[in-house]
Amino acid sequence: MLRAPTSSTINHDLRQLVERLPLPTVLNTLHESPRILLVNEAFVQTFGYTVDDIPTVGDWAKKAYPDETYRRETLAVWGAAVAKAQAETGRVESMELRVSCRDGTIRDVVISAVVADEFLMVTLIDVSERRRAEKELRAAVAEVREQERRHEEAHRRDLEEKLKTSLTAAAAAHEIKQPLSRILLETQVALERLRERSFEPADVGRYLEDMLTESRHVVDMLGRMRSLLRNVQSTHSIVALPEVVASAILFSRALLTRHEITLRERGLDQNLEILGDGVQLQTAVINLIRNAAEALAEEPADRRLISVEVVSGDDRAEIIVGDAGPGMSAEKLAAGPLASSKPDGTGLGLYLVRTCMENHGGSVSVGRSPLGGAEVRLILPRQRTGRSE
Repeated sequence: MLRAPTSSTINHDLRQLVERLPLPTVLNTLHESPRILLVNEAFVQTFGYTVDDIPTVGDWAKKAYPDETYRRETLAVWGAAVAKAQAETGRVESMELRVSCRDGTIRDVVISAVVADEFLMVTLIDVSERRRAEKELRAAVAEVREQERRHEEAHRRDLEEKLKTSLTAAAAAHEIKQPLSRILLETQVALERLRERSFEPADVGRYLEDMLTESRHVVDMLGRMRSLLRNVQSTHSIVALPEVVASAILFSRALLTRHEITLRERGLDQNLEILGDGVQLQTAVINLIRNAAEALAEEPADRRLISVEVVSGDDRAEIIVGDAGPGMSAEKLAAGPLASSKPDGTGLGLYLVRTCMENHGGSVSVGRSPLGGAEVRLILPRQRTGRSE
């Protein structure tokens, strides 16, 4: 047992109690500059200090709390707790501190004390292993939660992909329904007129041309839908964006003529190349033109206007399609990818446009056109093509 020189002031029973306690225990005076009178074997084994190493509480504080700021704060809290124990309860309530041992290790320690006559008996319980175990447990719980989060995130992405595929499949049906219906109607009308022998020779070419146009549209849309359904990332190449837009306009001419729509073009005469998939981009523009045309169905002839513009910027290019239709309300704009400018529209065409933009690392902006109706901007990043422009 390690102790200070024998002092007649230490009660024999108190000395025996301290020495026999299995917990690290210190007995010190309650003077203004308290001296450490006795430490038991459990204290020495745990912290490595003997009474010779820490003859006063001040010496203990310097060694146990080497950081000056931490030491100052700890002594202030401890001193207040001891003063309260002397004046009121006789006990210093437990507090957890970080103690530096003689060999340099750091231990988490729960310290409490009781007032015994003019002495303070302090017990120190090493909880380092418990704290380490708690830390490991928290880390394990955090890892499990992170794994659960990653699993849920993967599950959510899987559901989103399935939803995307389902919506795209619905969009495919929506996109090919109208041309197929027109082919069916035109064929039925032609057959009826043939039976009635009221088919003028001049009408034959028009009927066949319309059905050929719509048939090509169906075939073209099926190819594009297949690509989107497979969720295949486009293989980008250098494309002249104005030419892609001009091709989409040319493809839409029959539709525009049929609905007596005036189309205004801007920016199609510039030299603007981007890295992209010309087929997907053309499909996106065709969808926007078709949506705009359908939005004008109830408008008077003098208001059936659509504008298509290509704009070039330093780091991006834009395709802007606007119309003079009813526009889109704030509620429909908030509806996201399935919003529509048509009163009975599903918005699936715009969904396909958004999918195309995702494949190009671009974005879609929907707002109001200067013509008064809806305006859709396809915003594409403009990477370097390696050619002079």
